[in-house]
Amino acid sequence: MASIRETEDCVASSEDKTASIRETETCVAISEDTILASRGTRRRSSMRASVANYNATGIRRSSSIYYTARPDLMKYIEKENPILAMELNESKREEEEEDTGTDFRALKLCLLVLTSIGQFGSIYTYMMTEPLMVKLSEVFVKDINFHVNYVLMFSLRDAPGIFFSLPFGILVDNFGPAPCLVVGRIIQLIGQIILTYGIQSASWPITYTGTFVLGTGISTSNIANPAFISKWFNSNELGFALSINSVLGKVGGVIGVFLSVRIANKKNVVNAYWVSVIVVVVSLMAASIASTLDIFLSKKKIAKQAEFTSNLIIGGSKSAELSDAEIDSIRMILSGFNRMFWLLGIITAVSLNIPFALSGITQGTLLERNFFKSPTQLQCGLLHQGNCTAGYLVPKEGNPALDEGVDEGRNCLAVGYAPLLPSSLTINGDNSAGWEKEEYMFSELTSKDVNCADTFWSDACTKNYCEEKYAATESTSIYLSMNLIGSVIFQVPFGIILDKFGCWTSMLGIVPILYFVAYFLLTFTSGSPLPIYILQSVGYAMGDAVVWPAVLFVVDASSLGLAYGIIGFFYCLGGCIFPLFIAVILKQSGGVFLPSAGFFFIGVSIFLFSIAVVLGILVRASRQRI
Repeated sequence: MASIRETEDCVASSEDKTASIRETETCVAISEDTILASRGTRRRSSMRASVANYNATGIRRSSSIYYTARPDLMKYIEKENPILAMELNESKREEEEEDTGTDFRALKLCLLVLTSIGQFGSIYTYMMTEPLMVKLSEVFVKDINFHVNYVLMFSLRDAPGIFFSLPFGILVDNFGPAPCLVVGRIIQLIGQIILTYGIQSASWPITYTGTFVLGTGISTSNIANPAFISKWFNSNELGFALSINSVLGKVGGVIGVFLSVRIANKKNVVNAYWVSVIVVVVSLMAASIASTLDIFLSKKKIAKQAEFTSNLIIGGSKSAELSDAEIDSIRMILSGFNRMFWLLGIITAVSLNIPFALSGITQGTLLERNFFKSPTQLQCGLLHQGNCTAGYLVPKEGNPALDEGVDEGRNCLAVGYAPLLPSSLTINGDNSAGWEKEEYMFSELTSKDVNCADTFWSDACTKNYCEEKYAATESTSIYLSMNLIGSVIFQVPFGIILDKFGCWTSMLGIVPILYFVAYFLLTFTSGSPLPIYILQSVGYAMGDAVVWPAVLFVVDASSLGLAYGIIGFFYCLGGCIFPLFIAVILKQSGGVFLPSAGFFFIGVSIFLFSIAVVLGILVRASRQRI
């Protein structure tokens, strides 16, 4: 083990700008030896107990602060021994907090709460469109391709991440995550206002524009948010902190699903979107407060530590010509994004988007499968085939659905099936009643002709159909929010497991297995959807708890912002591509969700499992080399 004297000599010689690379290698070896010795007495223990303090002016200075204040030396250490670099950075952060004499735990908790409020708004707006498919179809009632255009909204929502994740990740590295987080929230607010106006005016171009701008704000905020939290939390508590942030944010998604459906059904869908604008305003305020607090705390820490670091950084103005250390740093960053990192990006794109791709069509899928099934397979018929079924236009004797099979003549009631519609209609419009048309003439009436936003259908002619349809849409809300509810329940425990045991590759391998079982049940069974969505939500919570902290395990800390930008790019790429596949499937199937969509999800889960296996093999091989 390196002696105190050896470490002092190492630090003293390193202050010389002309120190040779051999001397630097010796310092690295001495420090590594010291850290390895300190690990035996205390995991991630401070370097203060085993590394000598040295300062010619008599001011206390630990070697970890010294090395991290020397960018050229630190870059060399990061290249030659990433584990040593991680220990030095970790020790530096611990020493900084102790040397300032300030307990930052309460302030860190405050920052975590503020960023979580911002995530609340992001996920609220991200999720609120999914349970409003039926109500939006009434707004765009004249659109014969509504289902395709509706699904394309989700692609446009995630498309900005493909274009802006990488440059925004670089901006986070250069300007810091706090101001970038505020900018993201501002863009999100602008997009939500445009989207709401587009819904109000029933204009797809304006709706698409607002969705794209909203997606830009959400994707940029999602890059700055984990980088912001990573700035204030140590690596051994980061998984827990990110899980708390994600869970509190996803509570917003759960509330958004239920509240949006309730407002849309009780009032109208436009009011539901204006409420979301208010939610985003609150998120922006929280981000602004967090940014202000971040600036204050950063200045305070810098002022306290100036006496420790002012004489350590190699002085003088920076040369316009890149030094060898800077060139090595660039090479290190590029080479640091190895195959494990890119595979992690693919896993992020798939594992975190497949559940939401299903959520986008969950309402239609569950209405078709469980809650509002087509009555054509029932042996039922109306007493008067060409008359209204419920409302003030129903014949005096009523128009019940009667069994035409074994129990002919009995009322035909079946739970989970849509009420029967008239086979044809010929009714003149009544403008005094607020009907939208002057006449309603259908030689062959189908469910696509019934617009429950029109009082003719909802009050006069098919009141029972519209009421049961709205009740069925509310029944699907719980399943739309299952991914978020699962995250709220399971993500923090998964984050703790990750911090304690580090079995992240095994956890990533379990995720696609859970998905496969869930999608198999969805496609080939007709029972309760609850087990399906429980399995999917557990898989999603596990994946979300692992992929973001796992970035720290496969890249260098100095390029964390760029790394999160690339991961954000993959995340948005998956969110953009999967709805396009769904749109093609719906186009080919004539708007029928199953079984075609189910086969797609099963195939994707198999693909995800194969990627997770390859990643596990590479990680295991890299550990053996170390």
